[in-house]
Order: sequence, then C-alpha cells, then structure tokens
Amino acid sequence: MKKSKIRIIIGIAGILLLLLTFASPLLIMYYAEEQYFIDQYKKNKAAFEDVKDELLLILEKTNVTELNLVVSYDREKGHILQYYNRTTYSIDNDNFIDANGESYDIVNESFGDFSFSKIYVTHNYICLSEEGNNYQYIYSVDYKPDAAHYAPRDDDKIHKLGNDWYLITPN
Repeated sequence: MKKSKIRIIIGIAGILLLLLTFASPLLIMYYAEEQYFIDQYKKNKAAFEDVKDELLLILEKTNVTELNLVVSYDREKGHILQYYNRTTYSIDNDNFIDANGESYDIVNESFGDFSFSKIYVTHNYICLSEEGNNYQYIYSVDYKPDAAHYAPRDDDKIHKLGNDWYLITPN
C-alpha cells in the first residue's frame, strides 16, 4: 500500500516537472519580450525625446491639430513619414517627412523584430506603434487609456516608463 502511494506521488511529481520544463521557456520568452521593450526605452530615452520634439515641431509647423503618419521606405529617400488619411484610407505620396535621422533609427530598432510603422501626433499625445498595434510607445502629458487614439485593448498592459512615456504590451 505504501509503495503504491509513493509511486503515485513520484508519478505526479514527474508529470509536474515535465509540464514546468515545457511551460518555462514560453513564460520566459513572453516576459523577456516585454522587458526588452522597457529596456530599449530606458537605454534610448534621448532618441525618444528627440523624435517626440521633432514630431511636435512638425505638428506646430503644419498648423493642424493632429498628424496621422505611416513609416515607409523609399529606395531613393530612405525612411520617410507619409501623411495617412483615416477617412479615405489613403496615403499622401506628395507630402512626406524625412525620417533618416539617427534618433528615428534608434526608435525603430527599439521595436526589435517589429518595426515601427504608425505614428499619431497631437499636442499632448504621441503614439509610436508597430503595424499590429500590439506594442506602442506612448508619450502623453495627461495619459488616459480610454482616450488614446490607438486605444489599448482591455487586456493590454500599461507600463509607466517615466517622463510622460508609457509602453502598451499585449497581455
């Protein structure tokens, strides 16, 4: 009787060990990716601030209340920011902003395997997002998740990075 209980306990412990062996790498990868984005911001704060300042200056110069931009690559011009119209779902190929500076490159590399592809700018709010909107760096003077342009989904995590910067990651 005692031997069968010991075998059952050893069997259950073995199964739990196998489950942990296979689940651990997945959990580590999930949290490591999230931490990667946080670390990239911390390491590259100056580049994020430079891009923010330039985008706010562009907003001021264009004398509009918001900018909706897509990041594109042109063979001749390199990385460019193009105006995107959400009502007609079209890109303005005549107006573009040069995005070949070192700060833009650093911010782009901060997205790792995801390259940043969309930017939304207002006076107090900037969203730098990758295509799927799963990872977003947000600058906001008075951040309210429900008022965000690229609003986080209910299950997204919001990380306060400091200096009015936030990171949105999927849960």
